Amino acid sequence: VVKAFNLFVKWRYTSLIFTGTLAFGGAIIPVLITSKNPGRPYMGIVFCGILEFLIGSEVGHQLQIESENLFTNILQFKWYQWKNTNCQMFIILLLQIQEPVVFKCFAFLSINRELLLRVFRVVHGYTACFQTMKKKSKSFV
Repeated sequence: VVKAFNLFVKWRYTSLIFTGTLAFGGAIIPVLITSKNPGRPYMGIVFCGILEFLIGSEVGHQLQIESENLFTNILQFKWYQWKNTNCQMFIILLLQIQEPVVFKCFAFLSINRELLLRVFRVVHGYTACFQTMKKKSKSFV
């Protein structure tokens, strides 16, 4: 029980750090785009946040793929030659790994490549919006 709790806390803190970095990176990108002289520390923070987000999404995606591969490999066992008790344990194992393992943040946001593409789409939308606003504000002046 203690090991399971430690594992839960470790992944919970990882997801909190990951989400915080994602939120901070998303908040600082428009500031950097619209400001005239962005500083190097801000660029470093943005770079580290984006890098952490990329690594987290890749790890989440690979974990999901490996759990799906494990499930398909386990389905290929010759379970019909086993004893009854082993078959019951096999059924319990299949029920446990039926759904792939997914990093979740706050129980609704799965961290994988799909999230990466969603975030890039939102950032691209904000960037395009800020660029058009910047061009329109220059034309009024």
